[in-house]
Amino acid sequence: WSDVFTWRSHIFSGITASFQWSEPSALATLHDKPWTAIRMARAARKHSMKDVALMSLGKLTETAMDVSDAFVKLREQIVLCRDSNSLQDGTTTASASGGAAAGLNIVQTTNLSFFDDKQKSELFRLKATFFALLKHNNQANQAFCHAVQICPNYGKAWLSWGEYLTGLSNSMQKKVLAAGNDKSTESAALKKKSVQYLNHAMGCYLEAVHNGHDNARAYLPHCLWMARKNDESGGVLSETLERRGKLLPEWVWLPWIPQLLTSLGRSEYQAVKRILGGIVVRYPQALYHFLRAFYLEHLDIDRARVPSSSDRNSSSDASKDKQKKPTAASRSEDLVGALRKHHPSLWVSLESILEELIVRFRPSSEEELLTTIKALLRRAISQQDIRKANGSPDEDNNKAMIASFSRTLNRVSSKFFRPASSLGGHTDPRNKKGVEFTLRYKEMFEKDFLIDCGTSSPTKEKAGKEKAEGKDNQEQFNLQVIIDRLKKWKALLQDQVSSTPSTLPLQQVSPSLASISNEGPDLLDIISSRSKLSSLCAGSSRDFMNTVAAAEKSTSAAINAVASAEAHATNSSSSSSQSTFISSAIEIPGRYSASFDSRPSPELHAKLVRFDSNIDVVERDGQLIRRIGLHGSDGRIYYFALQFAVPFSTRTDERNAQMHYLMDQALRKNLVTSSKNLGVRPCAVIPIAQRLRMTEESLADQSLADIYLQHCARYGVDPDAAKNLFKDETDSIMKEKRKDKKDPPDETAEKEAQKAVQLEAFNKTCEQVAPDILVRYMQSKLYGPEELFAFRKVFASQVAAVSLLQYAFTVTERSPSKFVFNTMNGRVLSPDFQLNYNNRGLLEQSSPPFRLTRNIVSLMGPTLFEGTFIPAMASISAAITAKSAEMNLSLCLLLRDDIVSWYASKSPNRGETETQELKLLLEQRVTRNVDLIQSRLQECAPSISTKNDEALPVDMKLRNLISVATSPEKLSAMNQSFQAWL
Repeated sequence: WSDVFTWRSHIFSGITASFQWSEPSALATLHDKPWTAIRMARAARKHSMKDVALMSLGKLTETAMDVSDAFVKLREQIVLCRDSNSLQDGTTTASASGGAAAGLNIVQTTNLSFFDDKQKSELFRLKATFFALLKHNNQANQAFCHAVQICPNYGKAWLSWGEYLTGLSNSMQKKVLAAGNDKSTESAALKKKSVQYLNHAMGCYLEAVHNGHDNARAYLPHCLWMARKNDESGGVLSETLERRGKLLPEWVWLPWIPQLLTSLGRSEYQAVKRILGGIVVRYPQALYHFLRAFYLEHLDIDRARVPSSSDRNSSSDASKDKQKKPTAASRSEDLVGALRKHHPSLWVSLESILEELIVRFRPSSEEELLTTIKALLRRAISQQDIRKANGSPDEDNNKAMIASFSRTLNRVSSKFFRPASSLGGHTDPRNKKGVEFTLRYKEMFEKDFLIDCGTSSPTKEKAGKEKAEGKDNQEQFNLQVIIDRLKKWKALLQDQVSSTPSTLPLQQVSPSLASISNEGPDLLDIISSRSKLSSLCAGSSRDFMNTVAAAEKSTSAAINAVASAEAHATNSSSSSSQSTFISSAIEIPGRYSASFDSRPSPELHAKLVRFDSNIDVVERDGQLIRRIGLHGSDGRIYYFALQFAVPFSTRTDERNAQMHYLMDQALRKNLVTSSKNLGVRPCAVIPIAQRLRMTEESLADQSLADIYLQHCARYGVDPDAAKNLFKDETDSIMKEKRKDKKDPPDETAEKEAQKAVQLEAFNKTCEQVAPDILVRYMQSKLYGPEELFAFRKVFASQVAAVSLLQYAFTVTERSPSKFVFNTMNGRVLSPDFQLNYNNRGLLEQSSPPFRLTRNIVSLMGPTLFEGTFIPAMASISAAITAKSAEMNLSLCLLLRDDIVSWYASKSPNRGETETQELKLLLEQRVTRNVDLIQSRLQECAPSISTKNDEALPVDMKLRNLISVATSPEKLSAMNQSFQAWL
């Protein structure tokens, strides 16, 4: 910097010597020295080098400069006083007060007559921050007020005022919590004051967004989070959100559509409904899928709450109450009606496609029953392992467990083997298959699992005989029998399901979707507009400003041309023949997921041209998943996997996709991580119905489980051989040790012995499983060592990002099927990224912290493990920690909805008392979870530490964490489904 500064000053001195005849004011506008000195001071301030910054600014004392450079120099001097080392911890020591007083003195002694309104507003904003540091609250509020009065459209002043008011509200809230259950007048006044501060802060944040301040959009989730106090404020927060939220452009709310829909069931629904109404009109396809699934899901919830028909009086009363009190389903129904009204052609097209996907692409009855059998088998084996580890349980617990399995199997029978009368007519192919499935499997299933169908009326003698036989069979119906019969049914159904071909023709599955054939919008008008723009740019430099204005008009005309082409295509498609019922303006789903940074352009999104002629059938976690391809107007094929999942899983994946987008945004804005090309790849999730969703994926995506299955098929190895070996070795070694011991085992000694047995069995299993399965697979996929090295480098950085998030958010369920990466570019995904809560709704510690097993480490290699994986993990944690204040705003909102959804999935029939209790404790639990996440991220960031006066490595904590993740003792204690030997 010093050499550059000296060289530029020398050059400018030569220039000024040659232009002594010019006016000093004109020469000052060409002055290069102020800009260089100010940039150097700013860089030194960012690196906490105050003395260097002051020295650089001191060189401009005798230098002539224009007003803009003088303002920037003055601002740097003021900010130096604010950001000095004594003020970084936020204390109010003598040195800190001295720095704030010095900065305040500079602002107050500055002549503001030379500056414009925006510059004056910035100086008053800085003045307010100094008053806030000095705890002069009244003067700080007055200074902020003057700042926004001088320049009402200066978003930074509004944002700083909102942050200051939020801090005041938090300090009031801490006083209320310190008072405890005190219900005095003073405590009530503090609560009221806190809510008032929140109300003014929300207005400031929304005004900052309205004025186009980019950083202010990060506070929109904080506004939704503040609305939780709406009941305490008497509806004031909701009124502020409604009054100021309607002034914002609709696209700023697009990243938070799931949270807006969830708010329809809260007290702020009126304001949120108005915001969603604007999105319905402007961006219908961004909202359609989420709104449809939300409406159907809550419609089912409302129906489930209606009392049974046995008590008609109470049912009628409930119906009256339902009409009086609108629910989330009724409010979302209004939005559905508005969408249908404003976009009728688009609505019909989207509904036709989704109905086909729901009806034609759902798994067969054999596939659904096989999935249920596998889940019950895993549960039974887990119970058996627990019994063996703890010894034989008492008889009462055994009977209770068998009774629980019997009830579950009865429910399975009632669900899958319904009477033929309930299936409707046999003309429907789906109903016909259901009748055939019932006739084929029902009697055998009930015979194997002792289920009383209760459909016949036997004689007394026959009934007594069957009852006696049933009693004898019930005595023999133990856990081992259940496991054996579940294995029998698994093999039976697996043979049937395995006959499904890996590729199905779309014409056979859904002729309606196969008949879709559209054309993209006509872009000839855009081409002509661009040629016009080129001719304009070829003009002379004297008409430069006119050329720019003409270029802006040409660009606007191009966008309008695309919009008009789409409208023409939509109108023509609605009036076409019945065979082509799909509008050509339908966008490829998931195009709005990454709209965190900028305004989306629907006119430039890829439009649906047709569906791919073939449907892929792939196996995931023991289920057959249908994968469809959508041909876009941009020439690409977008692949989506149709997955059936419970609503809780779909909502969780939506929130985690948002969280991954936020993390990726923070990494791209950081200098270190962006230079290393570090980021995370979100999984776009598009809900279709209550239990059906689409997940965008690539054909090159492979999981660790898929690669292991291919490896076993190639070498003729049983995929379950490693599991069985680990289980058999554990049982045999444990039996031998128990035979040698004559004294009753001590509980602590028993646990230590069990850990030693698991470690010994784990080491023997690792000897049978190759540690280079992934390496050999990628060597067969890539061409040469150069591509392999490039892949490994990207793979190592991606594993670092995913591992860090797994540890920070306590994601423990990372089986091989959930470790997915792209074999072409090395990008790693995080499917089923579900947070691990304990019974109180708090994030629970996990060990190992993330999946880092032998094959993953082998694929990275020792060089990239040390040179890429560990530095990337440290850089990512440091980048996210640097944005912790902004991340907290979004994490609070995401974790709130996640905890509520988790609680609802655990207790769907909760009462009013439990709901109120959750609301009271929700804020505390969310705060504790966010603090835990931030502390874990901070733990992985590089830090300077010493031990016995010796400096430790800056990544010492991170290396300790990695040693835990790769420890054989920790891996051997994991569940068999984790398959730690891979």
